[in-house]
Amino acid sequence: MNGIFCSKASSSNEEYKKVIRFRMRIFCIMFLLGVVTFLGTLFIMFRFSSMLSDYQSGVYTGVGCGLMGGAVALWIKNKMLLGNEEKLKKSRLASSDERNIEISQKAMRIAAMALIIALYLVGIVGGFFYPVLIKVLLFLVCIFLLVYVAAFKMIDKKM
Repeated sequence: MNGIFCSKASSSNEEYKKVIRFRMRIFCIMFLLGVVTFLGTLFIMFRFSSMLSDYQSGVYTGVGCGLMGGAVALWIKNKMLLGNEEKLKKSRLASSDERNIEISQKAMRIAAMALIIALYLVGIVGGFFYPVLIKVLLFLVCIFLLVYVAAFKMIDKKM
């Protein structure tokens, strides 16, 4: 199984190395985002202790640590991949395999549909108890659909 956003087809190992290096830069940004989340949460906890509940501070510090840990692990994995030509070739072939790309696209469509349905249902049902949910979740559905239409039109013009 390839990563959810990792379906870049490459025809050579050198081209694939560029893709891997780009991903490594993304992981550095992900790490920095984790550091900002973690340190920002600690700052708020100690400076404005009444702003966050214990649960909220635990969630935010966990998200920050998770982003940092995941970024480090994936960065190391990709660094090791760059150093091993045989594994690099296997990874390139697996990521550019048309069958895997098609499976990934179908899985993404199914997941997107499930997410839209879940957002809609939680917005409608949860709106009975918390009216703001209707606005927030249905707004998210609208954002998704608008981004989909815009992306479709942009990609359609490119191809």
